[in-house]
Amino acid sequence: MKKMEYITSIENIDFFLFHPTFFCLYPKIYPVGENPPYINRIVHKIRMILQILCGGYRVYYMYVEKNIVGHIVVMPGGNRVAQSKKKDIVIGPIWIAPSQREKGFATKGINAILHKLNIQYEKAYEFISCDNTPSIRTVEKNEFKFLGKAAEKGIFRKILLSDDGHWRLYCFSSKE
Repeated sequence: MKKMEYITSIENIDFFLFHPTFFCLYPKIYPVGENPPYINRIVHKIRMILQILCGGYRVYYMYVEKNIVGHIVVMPGGNRVAQSKKKDIVIGPIWIAPSQREKGFATKGINAILHKLNIQYEKAYEFISCDNTPSIRTVEKNEFKFLGKAAEKGIFRKILLSDDGHWRLYCFSSKE
């Protein structure tokens, strides 16, 4: 398995970068009961393997005092979100371990992705389930603009603006 690469420390959070492969989409680093449930879902695994074929993705892991607190996936734009271009990024999924929630780690992690980890992009997109109030608050704190409701369409489940969607689509522009 590839090791994670230490990137930097920001506000007492150590950021590590992991480059997934076909054989290891996510490293097994969470304690029992803290693991994201989607990691083992076959649909998610297929989607992430397709993402590797379409340009890859990176996973930024956050640690505090050598304890894992969560991760943020960053993908190149131009694939999953219809509005995105190749110069853009798509953020998510984001996972904060249940024992570490409500401590601001998602807000600080997204802020680091947008402003401090030297990730090159023009726009950042994020889509969130309409009922995920904590994540909605987090992106709004990071000055993402709400574009509208969105739905997954087609065999590749592309995210498209749609009045009947169950996602909320957000965008952040690095040029504003």
